[in-house]
Amino acid sequence: KQFWVDFIVLYEVLEDGVVHLIKPLLTKFDRLFNFSLEHELSLTWLFILLQRLFANTSSPLARWTIRWFFNSMKLPDNQVENVS
Repeated sequence: KQFWVDFIVLYEVLEDGVVHLIKPLLTKFDRLFNFSLEHELSLTWLFILLQRLFANTSSPLARWTIRWFFNSMKLPDNQVENVS
């Protein structure tokens, strides 16, 4: 249940694109990512949020997104195959 609460909060905040609202919530990405891996959920949900972050025009958020993506994305093979 907490996964979906976190997802919806992030999804809505990212839709607005307001940096000072987004930045404090970025720690939820790690929680969503770890939960997805532990419970073998599709990472598609997380990629939806990342796509919204990549679309944001804020340079600090773009840097954070890229840094987080490359540091955290140690995907199991079955997740990589399912992304496409």
